[in-house]
Amino acid sequence: MMSRVKQVPSSSRLPRPLPALGRVVAVNLSTYTIRRFLIVLIFGILGTVGCGGSSGEDLAPVRGVVTLDGKSLTEGFVFVTPPEGKLAMGAIQSDGTFVLGTNTNSDGARVGTHPVSIQPPPASEGMPPSTTSKLLPKHYRSGSTSGLSVEVKPGTDNELKLELSTK
Repeated sequence: MMSRVKQVPSSSRLPRPLPALGRVVAVNLSTYTIRRFLIVLIFGILGTVGCGGSSGEDLAPVRGVVTLDGKSLTEGFVFVTPPEGKLAMGAIQSDGTFVLGTNTNSDGARVGTHPVSIQPPPASEGMPPSTTSKLLPKHYRSGSTSGLSVEVKPGTDNELKLELSTK
C-alpha cells in the first residue's frame, strides 16, 4: 500500500512579505543594530578613558637614582611593593636613574610608604652573570630584607636616592 503525499503549491507554503515592507524593515533593523553597537562602543571607550584607565589607585610620579658604594648602578630594576594593589617597577638606566611605573612605564607608584627591592637583570642563557648580579648583595633583592623603603607623597614629584652598600 502506497500512501500518496499531497503536494501543496509553493505559493501557499509560506506567507510572502510585501517586497517594499521587507526591505524597509531590514534597513531599519541594520541601522538600529549599528547605532546601538556604536553607542555601546562609545560609552565603553568613554568609561575607560574618562577614568584615565586607572584601577582606582592613587599614584604619584617617582623617579630617582641608585648608587652602590657611591657609584651609579648601571643596570637592573627597582621594585616598590605596596601591601595592596599593583607593584611599581622601574628599569635602572646606565647613569643609575630610574622612573617608576605601575600601569604604564612612568605613571608612578601608589601613595604611601612601601618596601623597596633591587633586582639585577636576568641572566641570559649561555652568558656569564652581569656585573650587577655579582656585586649586588642578596639582601637588597627582597623588600622584606633590603632595609629600603619609600614614602610616596601625593601631588608632588617624588625624588629618591637609593644608596646601597656592599659592606
